[in-house]
Parts: sequence; C-alpha cells; structure tokens
Amino acid sequence: MTLVLIIAGCFSLVMLIKFLMTNNLAWLEGQWQNQTETIELTTVNHDYTTWDITENEHALLTNGLVTVDSNSKNLFLVNQAQTKKIHVTKLNRHKLKLELIYRKKIFKTVILQKKNTPNHLFSISTH
Repeated sequence: MTLVLIIAGCFSLVMLIKFLMTNNLAWLEGQWQNQTETIELTTVNHDYTTWDITENEHALLTNGLVTVDSNSKNLFLVNQAQTKKIHVTKLNRHKLKLELIYRKKIFKTVILQKKNTPNHLFSISTH
C-alpha cells in the first residue's frame, strides 16, 4: 500500500511540474522591443506550446513548437521543418535575448524589453 502511495505521489508531482512549466511561458507572450524593432510573440493555443513570431509585422516563425534542450535546459521555438529556431533566454522580468537561428547558424541576436516598461540600453548584433 505504501509503495502505491509513493508511486501515485511521484506521478502527481511530475504532472504538476509539467503543468507549471507549460503555463510558465505566459510571460513570453506580447510585444518586445528595442530601439529599432518590435518582435511580437503570440501563442497559437492555450497550452503555450505553439507560437507565431513577427518582427516589425513580418512573420519570422509560424506555428513554432516549444522545445527544451535536455542537456542545457534552453528554450527554443522551432518550425516544423526544423530549419528555423529561435533561442529564448529570459534575462529578467522585463528583458529577454533572442537568437535567431537559420539552418544551424545564428544570423541575429537581439536584446529586447517588454513593451510598456521603462527604457534602458539595448543592443543588437548581426552575425
């Protein structure tokens, strides 16, 4: 009986962690900007597992799926053909870094701030 309770408890804990991790991506949704561009991240479903990303109103990624690198715990949004990836790094509550990757090569890195938060210095680099 104790073994059954332990197994049920572990299963419940894993399901709770999965639920919290999925819903934890709500912070990502919205408009992010720097001095020269605005990137909008919009979830396609309520589970925050599929995303559309636009840069200055041009589609960067449509129906991008959330993936997590199991070795580094990095968050990626990837198109179905896996030719485009967007590596998301949360820097703080209102700031993030996006690395735009096309065919396994980083072609742009941007530091963005959530729209409607105080302005700070931003940086952009193109590879």
